[in-house]
Amino acid sequence: MKKYLIFTDLDGTLLNHDNYNFGSNDLLINKIISNSHKIILNSSKTFKEILFYIDKFNLHNMPFSVENGASIYFPKKIFSKPKKSISDGKYWALNLTHKKSHYWKLFLERKTKDFEFEILEKLPIQTIRDLTNIKNINNLINRKSSQLIVWKDSPKKLSLFKKELTINHGQVIKGGRFHHISSICNKRIATQSISHEYNKQFNGKYLRKYISLGDNQNDLKMLNSSSIACVIKTPTSEKLKLKKNKKHVFYAKNVAPNGWQETLLKVNYLLKGALFND
Repeated sequence: MKKYLIFTDLDGTLLNHDNYNFGSNDLLINKIISNSHKIILNSSKTFKEILFYIDKFNLHNMPFSVENGASIYFPKKIFSKPKKSISDGKYWALNLTHKKSHYWKLFLERKTKDFEFEILEKLPIQTIRDLTNIKNINNLINRKSSQLIVWKDSPKKLSLFKKELTINHGQVIKGGRFHHISSICNKRIATQSISHEYNKQFNGKYLRKYISLGDNQNDLKMLNSSSIACVIKTPTSEKLKLKKNKKHVFYAKNVAPNGWQETLLKVNYLLKGALFND
């Protein structure tokens, strides 16, 4: 029987938005991967931030995507070298963006005279801790392909800001806490790239129809592209609206971490227990 690829966001989806608690989701992850399915982290977090959760949930044999799909990391002991990837320690790194975080930092510094926002890495350490509830912020601000900003201007000015980014082949994506600035990339592209590599390297062992879980605007394209979408309730923003004609969408009644498990229980029922045994 073919196995499923399950792509999941972290903050507000697998982890509680405020305190990063994952409840008993680690136990469910163990059940799913022991049944030979794959849990693939697809997050706005950085490489080093995600490595912490790779260790926490024992996902060492699975690829993951960082900074909203800017880069994908494939473990070398499982994957042959994907096309256009480079060696990065234990991983093959596939970069999907063309401009690095330093470029966007300089771009943002020029735009502070026209728009009201703050570049996260330039804020005082305690302010960043207060905004994120993270004590050690080094892994958060040391980004390879993106910058985070706190937007303080009007929606109208945000539209103008987006246009200027587009001219510079960039984008702004709203996350749970910040606006993310980078070259054009998204979690959908990363998801499809990972799915393609699995299909190419493992001779059809995994279904092309994948499952995804997310809670915010930066998850929307990933959710719309998946065969089964799980939308986790968020206390901080409006409910995501997926394509009207999309089938197999499960909306959680609970916020993370409970909402993650709630929706996967529903998916498992839909798939007649294919993901895990109760």
